[in-house]
Formats: sequence, C-alpha cells, structure tokens
Amino acid sequence: MAHYEALHDIAKALLLDRCGSAPDRFILNRAIAFTHSDRGFIVVREQDSFQEKYQVHFDRTKISAQKAKFSQTAVKKAIACKEILLIEGVSEDSSFFLQESLTALGPCSVLVTPLVSDDEVYAVIYMEKQDCGAPFNADSVNFMSAFSELAMAAFQRALEREDLARLKYIVEQDRHSDFNNAGIVGRHPSMIALLNKVEQVAPSNSTILIQGETGSGKEKIAEAIYLNSKRRDKPFVMMHCGALPETQFEAELFGQTSVTFSGAHGERFGRMAQAAGGILLLDEVAEIPLVSQAKLLHILQPDVLQRLSSDLDQRMDLRIVATTHRDLKEMVAKGSFREDLYYRLNVIELVVPPLRERKSDIPLLIGFFIERFRNSEQRPKLSSEVIKVLERYDYPGNVRELAHLVERLCTLARGPLIDVDLLPDYLPVSTKTSLRNPIFQFKTYSNDELKSARKVAGDQAMHQVESCYLEGLMTRYGQNISKAAEAAGMQRSYLHRLLARSKSPVSKSSHEP
Repeated sequence: MAHYEALHDIAKALLLDRCGSAPDRFILNRAIAFTHSDRGFIVVREQDSFQEKYQVHFDRTKISAQKAKFSQTAVKKAIACKEILLIEGVSEDSSFFLQESLTALGPCSVLVTPLVSDDEVYAVIYMEKQDCGAPFNADSVNFMSAFSELAMAAFQRALEREDLARLKYIVEQDRHSDFNNAGIVGRHPSMIALLNKVEQVAPSNSTILIQGETGSGKEKIAEAIYLNSKRRDKPFVMMHCGALPETQFEAELFGQTSVTFSGAHGERFGRMAQAAGGILLLDEVAEIPLVSQAKLLHILQPDVLQRLSSDLDQRMDLRIVATTHRDLKEMVAKGSFREDLYYRLNVIELVVPPLRERKSDIPLLIGFFIERFRNSEQRPKLSSEVIKVLERYDYPGNVRELAHLVERLCTLARGPLIDVDLLPDYLPVSTKTSLRNPIFQFKTYSNDELKSARKVAGDQAMHQVESCYLEGLMTRYGQNISKAAEAAGMQRSYLHRLLARSKSPVSKSSHEP
C-alpha cells in the first residue's frame, strides 16, 4: 500500500507537470524520502559523459577519497550493467575495491539505480544508508524498479522540452542571422523581445533613449544599434556625461575655437564633430548640467552644431543614442531635467531588464564569463552550492556584478572545482552555511552561553547587512562616494565611516561564545 500511494503521488506530479524545471532534484528527493536514505546524488548524461547534477548531504569535497572512489565506481558499474545494484554492506563487499580500501569506508548500505530507456542510460540515482540496522532490501529494490520507470518519463519530458527550446533558439538565430547582437548573452523572453526591437529600430535615424539599471548592459544595446544601423561604417563615439565638470562639459561635447595672443586661430573638435556621419552615444544623459541641456536641445532638432567662442553654425549629419539609469520623468517633475529635452531624446524608448528579472539567463552568463576569465586550459567547474548561491542572488550591480564575481572565482580558483569558500562575504550567509558547518562552537551548552551567542549573532548580522548594503550601493554608483552618498541620502563623512567599518571584520574572539 505504501508503494502504491508513493508511486501514485509521483505519477500525479508528473501528469500535472509539478516536477518544475529541475527533474533531477524532484527525482532524487522523492527516492531519498521513500527509502529513508541518509544521503545521495544523481548524475545525468550530457552527450558522451555523465555529470553530477544534484546531491543531498553528499559533499564530495568533505568526504574521504575512498568514499568518493567507491561512489564513482558504483555508478560506473550501474551504467555498464544497466541494472539496479544493491550492496548491503560495503565493508563486506569486495567486488568493487581491494579489502583495505573498503575497511576505511565503514559499514553502510548502497542502492544504485540507473534510469534506462531503449537500452540507453540517461541518469543514475546513488543512495546510501549509514544505519546497517535498517539497510536497503528487496523491498527497496522493488520500489526503485517501479520508480525508475516514472523517473525516466520525467527525464524524457524534460529532454523533449530542452530539444524544443534548442530548436526554437536555432530558428530564432536563423531568422536573425544577419543581426549582430554585439555579444549580448540572453535567451529570456524579455531579452529576446528587446533584441527584436533593437533589430527593428537600428536601421532608422530616430533618436533612441535606453533606460536600465547600472550594469544591466545599456552600452551593449547601444553598440548593437550601431552595428545594425546604416551608419556602422561611420564613427561610433561615446561620451560619459557624468565624468566631466560643468565647466568642461560643453567644450567636450560641442568643441571650441580660440584666438591666441599672436592672432592665430585654434580649433578643438568636440565629440559631436568626431561622430559626424555616425552615432554619438550620450552615456548617462541625466548627468548633463541643467545649463548645458538647453544648448544640447538646440542642436538636436535642426542638426546644427555651434562651437563655443564661434558664431558659425555647421550642419551635422548625426544620430543620437542616449542612456540613463535614472527616472527622467521624475527628474522633469523635480525640475532637474528639461521636459522638452526629455521628449526630444525619448523618440524611441528601449528598456533593459535587470538581471534579477531574467534569472534564467544566469547560467548562460556564468558560462560566458568563465570562458572569458579562466586562467588555464582546463575549464573550471562551479560546485552545485556555488551555482545555487549565484542563481538566488539578486545582483544590484546586474550583469557587470556577475562578471566581476565570475572573474573573482576564476582568479582565486586553486583547482578545477570552485566551491563556496571563494565567494565574497556579502552574499547571503544562509546559502553558504549548514548544520555541518555551524557558525558557533558551543562548549558547555549553558543558558549563559546561549545568551552570549545571541548577542554575537546580532553583531554579525548587522555587519553582514551593512557589508551587503555598501557593496551593492558602491557597485550601483561606480564606486563614486559622492554620488552614492547623495543617492542614499547621507553625508559623505558618514558613508566613509560605514565603508571603513565594513572592512574591519567582527573580532575573532566574539565569534566564540
């Protein structure tokens, strides 16, 4: 009856499509729950090899070399024979290793189940029990035999979806074969829609306003517009509007003529003249000084350029693309941005979604950045725990922050596997710790010790929160303390103190109650 109810629930979940996007997790969790296993993992076939995809209490970095070797060999044997393996006492079974290796493993019961279809193994479920008083038995084998057929159905459905998604992507790529995406990585529907719109508007001469959070990829979208425009053989000039003081902004943008003491005329070409015939990218247009906005407005509509200290107007064939991470409508309402300039720039609006709204693109981006930043011929692999942390994080600095994280991991990697110890401290602690790695080491387990631990935990939590906040704040505003303090509504001196305090870790003695 228990078998029937469990299999009925699993079949119902499959029919109602409740396995989610990770059938490997669903399958392993159900198998471990019914068989009361202590730990296990599942490997999945990827082309010509098998890769470990999900594990429960089975961390290969923290188990003995003998245990790792045994589990790998057991999986290989299950793949070879394509049958369920039941090993009722590892220490008594000498068919896998020499007896001296088995002795170090200790007594345990192992059940290895291959998922087979058309004589091909698609995945293998490995489970262990440490309690030899209740080992796996024939009843467990019978259940896993029936369960494996349902599990294989879940995998086949997932594989069919992957094939459909891959085919759809190929069709989309073929349809846009002439489109240069400037190296933009993304298959999320919001990114596909954005790139479709870029492809549509790029050939025109319309002014475009690109909006999006810092680090989301606005400059890459502007580059894609340029590469797919009729002006791609002409200059593409970028001007960072927030990088210049007000006194130099106009000269940098419009150019300048001057007369020396000898009467000779000097001429400095601005960014607009440099971009003649092509595209001028005004990066972070919201930072343009208010007094300069009127002059920019003057040249946008009639395509006329007037250099400073000159009465000569010159006609200019030029297309403007602007970017901003700020809410220009709100700035217009506050009087810090000209309304007429806003409408002049916002002929066509493109909005780049933040990374937290397209998290399905994170694995693609991780792979892309690993290829860019890896330091050896062997491609480093992220542990399953690292992938979980990176997929759950919201990335206030967006794609740029993810790129920096992957670069950090590749730079600090000491071998082919990258684990959570290389992640920065500002990532959520809850995803990096477990009961096997407690934050506190209690000695007497007294009430006074508990009270002391609570106080220390509060101090640590405040330190973690402040560090996370400051990391995101400074990333969002390009490490510019003045801008960050203004945006956060605090004094620069106070922000300096917070930054200094965040770099001073909680004292080691306070970690031990």
